[in-house]
Amino acid sequence: MKLARDIMSLSTFKRDSNKVMRQMKKTKQPVVLTVNGKAAVVVQDAESYQQLLELKERSEVVQILRHRLASRSRNKGRLADPTCNQAHFGSLHDRALLPAPCARAPADRRHSTGAEVL
Repeated sequence: MKLARDIMSLSTFKRDSNKVMRQMKKTKQPVVLTVNGKAAVVVQDAESYQQLLELKERSEVVQILRHRLASRSRNKGRLADPTCNQAHFGSLHDRALLPAPCARAPADRRHSTGAEVL
C-alpha cells in the first residue's frame, strides 16, 4: 500500500471516483477513505475482494484440519461410526478439502466433520 496513493479523503474519492476505480482495478490495492483525517472506509475492487474471501476460507479450513489432527494425535474424540473413520474428501468450492458427511448418520445428527453427533 502506498500511503500517498491509497489513502484519501472521502470528498476526494467522490470528486475523482472514476479515476480511483481505474486505479484500484489496475493496482488490485484497496483505498482507505478518511473522514476528518481518520480512516472511515476501505474500498476494494470486486475481484481482489473475492480473492480475499477465498484466502480467508482456505485459512479457516487449514485451522480446522490442524485442530482435528492435533485432537486425533492426543487421541481425543472418536467418530460414532467407525466406518466413517476413513478419509473421505469432497471439494469445498473447488479450492479446499473437507471430509464428506458420513452416509450412515441422518443429516440432523451430523457434525460438520461428517461424524455422527453422540
